[in-house]
Order: sequence, then C-alpha cells, then structure tokens
Amino acid sequence: MKRIKNKKIVKIAISFVILITIMSKPIFAVEYKSYGNEMEELINGPGGELYYGVFGLLHNGSENVNWNPLKMENESGNNFYLYHSIWFDNNLTASSMANTFKLSKDKNLGVMVSRIAVESVPDSRDALMDFGKDGIPGTNDTGEGNSEFDSGERINYNNVTFKSLSNYIVNVAMPFRKILSYETGITMNFYYSNLMAENGIGISFDFFIYKEGKYLNSLYKVENLPSATTVYTNGEVELYPPAITGNWIYPIHLKNFNINSGVSTVFIISENREYGINLSEIGNIEIIPSIQIGYKQLFNLGFGYREYCGAMVGVEINFKSLNLQYTLKNSDLGLSHLIAVKFSLLSLLKDS
Repeated sequence: MKRIKNKKIVKIAISFVILITIMSKPIFAVEYKSYGNEMEELINGPGGELYYGVFGLLHNGSENVNWNPLKMENESGNNFYLYHSIWFDNNLTASSMANTFKLSKDKNLGVMVSRIAVESVPDSRDALMDFGKDGIPGTNDTGEGNSEFDSGERINYNNVTFKSLSNYIVNVAMPFRKILSYETGITMNFYYSNLMAENGIGISFDFFIYKEGKYLNSLYKVENLPSATTVYTNGEVELYPPAITGNWIYPIHLKNFNINSGVSTVFIISENREYGINLSEIGNIEIIPSIQIGYKQLFNLGFGYREYCGAMVGVEINFKSLNLQYTLKNSDLGLSHLIAVKFSLLSLLKDS
C-alpha cells in the first residue's frame, strides 16, 4: 500500500513540474527569445548530435554531464572527455572537455567546460571615418560623430581588426535522489558570451528522471528551469523557454550484436519553429529517431535523423584504454565534423 502511494506521489510531482513549466509564460507574462541560447546545441558531442537525448541511455561517461547525470561513471575508467567540432564548412568551432569526480561511494560530480567561437570576425568600430553625410570632418553636418555608418561616410580598412566571437559554458551535474525505481539528477549551466560590443552572463538548470525497465529504458529531461536567463552589459535581459524531452530505447541483445532502437521527443514551450510540429501558442514538438548497432562492445555504428538536416551517421570505437567517437552531419550551411576522444586521465598522470 505504501509503495503504491509513493508511486502516486512521484507521478504527481512529475506532473506538477511539467504543469508549472507550461504555465510559467502566461503567469509571469514572459517574452521569450527564440534560438538565442541554441549555442548549447553545438556542444552535444558526436553521440549527442547523432542520438540526441537517447545518447544518455546508450552510454556511460563524463559527456553525460549534459545527457544523464545518473550515468557519468565509465566502467573502463575512461572518463576524461575531449571534444572538438568543425561546423558549417569551417565557419564555426565548438570544443569541450569534461571529467567525473567522486562525491561519495555511489555519487559522482561531473564538470564540463566548453568554448564555441567564430574566429576572425572583422571589427570596424575604430575604422569608421565618422565625418557625416558630406564626408568632410569638422562641418558638424548630419551624422558626424554619431558612431553610425551614414551615407557618404567611409571605412579606413587599415584600421579594421579581426577578433573572435566566443561563448563559454560551464556545466556541473550530479545525482539528486532516488525515489523508488526512479533516479533523478540535476545539471547547473553557466554561460559567458563575448560578443565584441557587449558581454553577457547567464544561468539555467536542468532536471532529469531516469529508469531502466525490463524491456524499455527511459529518460526525461526538463531543461531551462524556470527559464534560461542571460544578462548583457547594456542592461538587456534575455529569457529562453523551457523544454521537456522524453527519450526511450528498446534494446535487443543477440550473440555478438546489440541493436538499440531509440526515439526522442522535444517539446519547446511557447515557441514555433520552421521544423517539427507547431502547436500554435502552446509550443513545438520535434521527434528524433535513431538506431545504434554494436558489435561485441568494440564498435558501434549509428544513424540519426532530424528534419532540418536530414540523416546523420556516426561511428564509435572502443579500445581498452581509449574511446573514439565521430559523427558526420550535413545541412544547408555545409558539412559538420564532430570528433571526441575519452581516456583515463588518472592513468595518464600515473604514467607520466
């Protein structure tokens, strides 16, 4: 009787979190920005990009700081994670490093540090010949000294400099508590944006619910709680909508092969997009299917699909002391290559 009551409490708590998230916009009259914090998508890693949230059910390791804080420990000990990606025909790069630390006998703390950058962006702020529409200094005509590029003004290209636009993200993840057969975890996300003219700092929280079932494994994530917030040096505050993700896999174990069929559903609150299913003011739902075929825990071949970029393919190779991951992704903006490696930092330090 007590067990049934506790299960009801868990279901009520989950429903309450989802309800508060959905209702947060009308209650607080929040005006959300669209796409502004999607830079975090660029640090999904090869596996996360290929399988999306299903990756948190397929894999153990430090990259699960973002995918599943309940599976951050790697049995092989290869927990130091390095990731580098080249996006859109080399127009943008994203890199991460992560590691898992012991909090207690059965709890781990995961930390990931990432940088996303567009290199060599021209900065012409000191190159503007701000002489007004007549192009002659000292006449005080319209536009002179207003720091804007007006008709008749010119650029001194010798004074153009090149800088990088960089975004930094620090993710900290840990288990929360276990309730019956459900495990829960939390990730705290901290952002810093260097946008040349302005800088911004931000914060958000993600909550996870994880369960391994007899036939089906499931993972639920509520991210950007209560909403992701970024504050800029010019005083502007940007809020980004919460999202609810459900992920499921159906594992099939054969003699030498493992086949994992998975699907992720992503519901973004109060936002319509050019892909997925728009539900008017309620939000947008995207369905992301994937499949992984593994051979003797040594080699994995995976396929994923997202509407905006089509099919993706990736491979993973496991050695005794090394794990290699690669995903190839295409889009209208060009090819993207994502590479990650995992190894034991402790073993490396001992050997040195």
